[in-house]
Amino acid sequence: RVAEISVHAIEINLSCSNVKKLLHLDADFVQRAVAAVCACVNVPVTVKVGAYETDEQARNAVCAIARGGARGISGTNALPATIVNEQGKAFFGAARMTAGVSGAPIFTRALAWIKQVATINAQEKLGLTILGGGGVT
Repeated sequence: RVAEISVHAIEINLSCSNVKKLLHLDADFVQRAVAAVCACVNVPVTVKVGAYETDEQARNAVCAIARGGARGISGTNALPATIVNEQGKAFFGAARMTAGVSGAPIFTRALAWIKQVATINAQEKLGLTILGGGGVT
């Protein structure tokens, strides 16, 4: 189906900040998911991720993305945060205390992500294309 509609690349979003589990933090899952998508398409695949909690977690996940066959990594996705109004109450209602924050509020964190991933990419000689978004654009 991808070939029928002339898709030039596919991005797998493994870091939606509006769900309870951030999939990009699980390196084993990341490698399996990327490999499964790459096996089904004949176009470059990139993976959108969020920030990592530790350097080891980042290294494991970034290497898993490359081992799975992706050509690139993009980030950061919006980062989950508690969003409240002026009265300190949940902005989106009690059922949704957290939401994704992007843009200027996460600029410093997003720039640190770019540096972290670029370092891993170079040290491990992964050859991934790094795409910046979220807070760095």
